[in-house]
Amino acid sequence: MADSFLESEEEIQYWAEPKPYEFDVEENTVAEIGRGTLKTAVALSDEDATRLLSLVENVSWVESVQMPDESIDCAVNLGGRLLYYSSKNGTFIEYDLSKITTTSHQVLTGGQYWTMPMADRLFVNNILCGYIDLMYGITDVAPPEDGSDESGYSDSLDAAISAAVLQHYAADKPDGLLHVTSHAIIHQETDQTGKTTVFAMSQLDKYGFAGAAFHEVESWYEPIILTFEHSDQQGYRLTDSWFPTRPSESWDVLSEEIYTQFSAYSEDLADSALIAIMDDIYRLELKRSCYDQAVRYAGMDTHDAVEYLFEMIEDTPGAEADPQTYINRHPDECRRLMYFGNYTLEYIFSEFLEGGQTGLRGHLMRKILDDLAPEARLRLYAETGQAYFDEWRAGAIRISEQHDMNWIKENHPAIWLFLQMDSE
Repeated sequence: MADSFLESEEEIQYWAEPKPYEFDVEENTVAEIGRGTLKTAVALSDEDATRLLSLVENVSWVESVQMPDESIDCAVNLGGRLLYYSSKNGTFIEYDLSKITTTSHQVLTGGQYWTMPMADRLFVNNILCGYIDLMYGITDVAPPEDGSDESGYSDSLDAAISAAVLQHYAADKPDGLLHVTSHAIIHQETDQTGKTTVFAMSQLDKYGFAGAAFHEVESWYEPIILTFEHSDQQGYRLTDSWFPTRPSESWDVLSEEIYTQFSAYSEDLADSALIAIMDDIYRLELKRSCYDQAVRYAGMDTHDAVEYLFEMIEDTPGAEADPQTYINRHPDECRRLMYFGNYTLEYIFSEFLEGGQTGLRGHLMRKILDDLAPEARLRLYAETGQAYFDEWRAGAIRISEQHDMNWIKENHPAIWLFLQMDSE
C-alpha cells in the first residue's frame, strides 16, 4: 500500500446526516457500511485497485437467486463493479446494482458470489484491512500501554520487558498493524550494582484488521536476554539486550546462537531456552495473551468469531462420521480456538448450558474443551457432547463443594471460569 495514501486525509469522504438510501461512489473506492448506513468511503491506490480487480476477474463466480447470509464489512467499487465483502466468511457478493445501497443485504436477491480459499482471503484482507482501519481514523496502530514514559523508564519489570520487545521490533514507518507482545520469565538475577538481567521467552505478534476481525501478519516466539537498571523513584530502564538474529539461516545456526548467549550465564539456562523453543512450552499461554490484547483492542464479538471457527471445522465435504476427522482436517481453525482460550471456553459453556448439543457440534466442543482444560478431562464414554458436558458440570459442582474458589482458580481454571458463568 502506498505510503502517500496512508499519510493523506484528503481522500477520505464523509457523509453527514441524513444519509440517502443509495450512493454513487467513484470507481476504485472502499466504502464502510455500518448499521444500515454508508459511513465513510476511501479511495483505493491504483496498485491495490489493480491487484483486487485482477483477482476478482479471474475466479469462478456462483450465480444464485438466494444470496448467502453474510456479515458485510464494506462495499468495494472495482472498475465500476460493486462488490460487498465479508471478512467473517471470506466472501465477495456482487448484486445486480448500479449504486452502493445500505439496505439489508439479506433481502437482496439475484447476483453472484465467490467464497475465497484461505490464501486469497488473506490476500484480500491484507489489502483491505488498512483502508478499513483508515475509515476508523487509524493510520498507525499504537501498541498497548506498557507503562513506560518518555525517559525510557517503566513502572514494573513486566512493563519494561514488553516495552523493550515492542521497541526492538518497531516498524521503520507506519504499517497499520497492531503490535502486541507477551513473555514468560525463565530466570532473573540482580547483580551487586542493582542491575537486573532477565532470561525470557517472548511472543511478538502483528495483526491486521478488517473491521473488528483480525488476522495474523507476523508472529515470533523466541528467547531473549534483557538487562535493566532500577530506581525506586523511576522504575526500570533497559541498558542492554540480546535478541536472536533474523532471519536465521537454519535451526542449527539459531540453536547455536541461543546456546552461546545463554550458556555464558549457565548451561542449565541454555538448555531451558532450547527446550522451551523446541517444545513450545510457553507458546500457547503467550499466544492467548496476544489474542486477548487484539480482542480487547478491536472490541471483538468473540462469540461470533468462535462460532465461525466451529462452522469452518464442520464444513468438510466428504468428512467421515468420526469427529476427530473433522478436527484433523482443520488444524488452523483448531489452533485459533486454542489461542482464543477463555473466549472459546465461554462459548462452549454457553452453548452446552442452553442444552441440546447432541450432534457434531457437541462432539467438537467436547474435544476442544478437553484440550483447553486437560486437568478437568473426564475418563468416561458419552454418546453425545451434551451428555459428556452434563457429567463434566456435575463434577465441577462437586469440586466447588470441596474447595474454595482461590484453590479452584489455581488448580482448575476452566472450572473456575465455568462456575462464574453458572452462578450468573
